[in-house]
This record gives sequence, C-alpha cells and structure tokens, in this order.
Amino acid sequence: MKIDDDRYALYAHIQQGSVIPQVGDEISAGDPIGELGSTGNSSAPHLHFGIQETADAFGSNCVPYVIDEYTVTGTAAFSADGELTVTDQNSPQEQTFPLMNYIVDFGE
Repeated sequence: MKIDDDRYALYAHIQQGSVIPQVGDEISAGDPIGELGSTGNSSAPHLHFGIQETADAFGSNCVPYVIDEYTVTGTAAFSADGELTVTDQNSPQEQTFPLMNYIVDFGE
C-alpha cells in the first residue's frame, strides 16, 4: 500500500479475496484492510507487516517505524522439544515496535 513516494506498507498473509481497498482508494488509520490468513509455513492466521522503500515485496529495503499504541498481552516461547509456553502480560506500549514473540492487541 503506497504511503508516499518512497514509503510503502506491506501486509503479508491477508486472506485471498478479502482485501477491501481498491487501487486509488485512500485509507485512514483504523480502516479495515482485509482478513488475516494462514498462508505459507503456518499453523495459524498471522500478519507480517513492514514499511519499505518500494512496492517490491521481496526486493525492497525495509525502513524503521513505530506503532502509536498497542498492548503486549503475552509472550510466546518454544522449548527445544517444540512445546509452546505462553506467559500472560498486560503491558501498554506507546511509540515502540513489538519485539519477536510478543502477543499483542492493537485494540479496536
């Protein structure tokens, strides 16, 4: 999704056929974009999101960004034998970026 001349938002693993905006539409924060999918090597719906310099999903440089606000609701960790452990948390965040294995709630 084009943000400006040198910034694009990448949303990966959106369910095919569920994308709402059409080419040329303007969207605002909070507007629905589509439904999470479970494509690729995945056992659950999830989203890969990034900001990058071009529209090329695989050949563009990523750029840093922060998220206005969200809550870390837990962390996930896999043991060597593949067992998943989830630790509950309630940690509101502002102007940061979620770390790997965070479980987050972006609110409504």
